[in-house]
Amino acid sequence: MYLPRGIGAHERRCALNPANSNHHASEINTEFVALAEQEGRNGKMLTMLSELLNNNIQTTITRVYYQKYQTLQIYSPKKCKRILNQMSILSKLAVPLPNFKTYTLSITQAPKFQMKIILLTNTRPWRPFRTRLDFEFAEIFLSAHLSHDQLEVLIALIHQAVTSPNEFTLKNDADLTQIWTFARETRAQGFIKTPISVNYKGESLTYNVWYRPLWEWCRELLLDPALVRRFHWNAEQLFMYKGERFERIIDEPWTGNTWWDIQSRPDIPNDASLMFINPWADKSQLSSFGTVKGYPVMVRCANLPVNIRNGTGVGGGRLIGWLPIPDEDSAHTHKASYVDLKRLIWHKAVHKILQSIEAPATFGAAIKCGDGKIRNIFPHILSISADYEEHSKFQALQHFNRSLNATESEELLKSYGITDVMDINRTDIYKALSFDVLHAYDGGLFKSHMLVELKAVLRDLGRDAEVGVDLGLQSIPPWPALNHFDALNKTGEMSDGRKFEHLSKVIIFAAQHVLTAEASPRGYLLLRLIRSYLNLRMFASLTLQTETSISNGRKYLETFSKTLQLYASESPEKSWNFPKAHTHQHIFDDILDKGVTRNYNTKPYEKANGPLKKFYQNHTNFKNVAPQILQVNEMDLVSNIVRDGIDLLDVSVEKNIEDAEERDGLDLPAKSKPGNDHIHLGSKLPSITLSELELETIHSQDAAFNLFRRRLGQSLSQTIGSRVLLSTDHPTSAFSLKH
Repeated sequence: MYLPRGIGAHERRCALNPANSNHHASEINTEFVALAEQEGRNGKMLTMLSELLNNNIQTTITRVYYQKYQTLQIYSPKKCKRILNQMSILSKLAVPLPNFKTYTLSITQAPKFQMKIILLTNTRPWRPFRTRLDFEFAEIFLSAHLSHDQLEVLIALIHQAVTSPNEFTLKNDADLTQIWTFARETRAQGFIKTPISVNYKGESLTYNVWYRPLWEWCRELLLDPALVRRFHWNAEQLFMYKGERFERIIDEPWTGNTWWDIQSRPDIPNDASLMFINPWADKSQLSSFGTVKGYPVMVRCANLPVNIRNGTGVGGGRLIGWLPIPDEDSAHTHKASYVDLKRLIWHKAVHKILQSIEAPATFGAAIKCGDGKIRNIFPHILSISADYEEHSKFQALQHFNRSLNATESEELLKSYGITDVMDINRTDIYKALSFDVLHAYDGGLFKSHMLVELKAVLRDLGRDAEVGVDLGLQSIPPWPALNHFDALNKTGEMSDGRKFEHLSKVIIFAAQHVLTAEASPRGYLLLRLIRSYLNLRMFASLTLQTETSISNGRKYLETFSKTLQLYASESPEKSWNFPKAHTHQHIFDDILDKGVTRNYNTKPYEKANGPLKKFYQNHTNFKNVAPQILQVNEMDLVSNIVRDGIDLLDVSVEKNIEDAEERDGLDLPAKSKPGNDHIHLGSKLPSITLSELELETIHSQDAAFNLFRRRLGQSLSQTIGSRVLLSTDHPTSAFSLKH
């Protein structure tokens, strides 16, 4: 065992020999030896190999760093009779002591360090991996942090590449990058960078907005043969007979009143095909610490069914814009003029994104769609998915401290025209703004208010009450697609609104044994309020609404309002006067107008923030991140487009095979069966290869089967017009003949 500090000859004389060290205290001996023994067991050693030129002897010098080194006392040369620049090597074994000058020369002039060649007895160090290549693949998989599903797919692709080497042509990263670049330029609509200028206190400020023309996205969907066939073009009112009367049903956007009303307008041509768009915008944090933010804008097409519209494929949400975020200057933050400046920047940037649909929304545009039909397309904004902050920006709310009189209003409207109109014709922005369950309920009313009140009540009751609720949460049995919670205080670390949705569903069961009417009247009343909220949220989130369910939902809304007033009167220190406590008053009107809430819920959009954060973490250099993120998004779009095409091809091939097998098994009428009046095909026989067909005993002497495979290939080549090569193991279907 090495002693990291070691004991040199001089130290033995000074510290360990009391007879010759009268000027040292006795405790020095104990401290030095104890320190050497302790660091010898626990210290970390660094071994350096160097060749001393003065004696050409290779010496191993052990140098160790440890925390207590500085506790050793250093004695002056006068007391210890040291010589200036005297060298001392600390080692368990005695080593030659070089001169200081010689030692420094040996270090500065020594040749470069060379690793010694070590003969290993283990010739398969990659064990327990079966081969070295297996380990190297596993090492890459681990460093890439792939999921189990990704590993399964990747390993399957590796085996496929081994069995079909001609199918894998990628050479290196540069080759793949070149293909991605070409794919982005040819298969995806790229982003355009455009500067916008605004004036603030006499200074012109310039910001950059990245966007895809919205009309190009509309055209892409319309020209897709598979997607356009799933489009719904006309408004519908659905009814279901309930025994005594027909009751209206509402689910998709085209079953609501707004679609019906727009299509019934006199200024809409009879041949118009309305294409309804649902935009979304929300500021999101890209970095873990929230210092880097992005402002994506996405759109979805309301004409598509909800399973496609809220999905992640080509027909799902599409990133079409990246808004600028002005820097927060402490000298201007929270000032009314600066808040209005940020909203002005926001409106100019959004206008760039929507500008391309202004003309089609007014005059229409004839498009030959992917199904071959020519349609007169009129794009419109049907609903807007956003949090309250974006709601206020969409409404162009500004800090006016007074209302305008008739003269002032007239002067303001002169710059827009005789009447107050929107940039996009026939679009009512106030009707388009929609209630969002995720932000208003899960991440708003429950998370920021009811849950905060619940924690305050438990804190007032003491630790036993808090522990009781935690035990209640832990006792909730696991349930599919439901998050499990261990402690209520840990929920402060959550940022996912869906987790607060799950917590709201179990919190009453976890707290009802603690917050009883006797133990905590305030807490019991709060549980009643949460229960009323859950009933209201349930009716607001139904994926199929009827006139009866909407009527019941309005009753639960009234019950919630009364319970909230009762709780507010019992706990006046808490203010419930905030926007999200009021906006749900219009929720069932939104359902009647634009369909069920999942049509405009921001939950599908919020899921898109996950990939954007991964793009930022894994594909950027953390500087000027917007163009880098958008470039990866273009690659992701190309990937979705190609994947949809491949899936469609696979389904088509599989369908053709199934149809062929069904035709083979059908008992077709005699006139539809191959043959003539005397002979026709009978039952299907077991499959046989062409080589087996030629070598069969019954056919081996038949001249008709001589070189049968080659002659069949030539005949097919002449019929099809292209060369056909048939292998010897090509399967054939044989049938019996009936006379």
